[in-house]
Amino acid sequence: MISFIWCSIAILALLSCIFVVSTIDPVNRLVSLIGTYLAGSLLYAILDYYFLSLTYIIVYVGAIAILFLFVIMMIPVAPVTATTMGKVTMDDSAEGMGLGVDQASKGSNLSLIGKLALALGVVMSILFISLNVDVTGNLVGMESGTMAISSDWMGSQGIVAYFNPSWATAYVSLSDVYTLGFMIYLAYPISLILIGLALWITLIGVIPLTSI
Repeated sequence: MISFIWCSIAILALLSCIFVVSTIDPVNRLVSLIGTYLAGSLLYAILDYYFLSLTYIIVYVGAIAILFLFVIMMIPVAPVTATTMGKVTMDDSAEGMGLGVDQASKGSNLSLIGKLALALGVVMSILFISLNVDVTGNLVGMESGTMAISSDWMGSQGIVAYFNPSWATAYVSLSDVYTLGFMIYLAYPISLILIGLALWITLIGVIPLTSI
């Protein structure tokens, strides 16, 4: 039952992410973004990460998303109607998906930022699908006060164990904050670097989008 709920919430989160990057209307984007944060919060709650789950709701939904809503309300946004939706060009669609479009070429060619973002997404997808990781691991060095996580990178649990391990049973003696820190910086350093690279490309990609 828990696995079914987990998969259902994960599918809803994925659909919300698709709506965020594909919808042209900023209000619909914001609503989809809030749905993504709420779904992520539920996923963390299932993993017994109650601290991070509440942080998603309080910080992202309660502060950042509402701030975006205020900004959208203050700037003039042209309404998207059915007649204008039928006239959306290839460039507008690519812009709505968050990809930088080279307007000087007058075509559908993506800019360098868009190509880098697509390439990074493909590489991350291939890496995550090909990972065969057993992240239950164990903690060593408890007697010296320092902890190191030993993970079997040639395990047989597959991609499900990479994203849905049982933190509550593996690290009972640790709090949520300690477990979060150890998982991010010791068990998942590659994922942390890839996420940082994706955010860096996103920040650069905002520049050509705002200058159009």
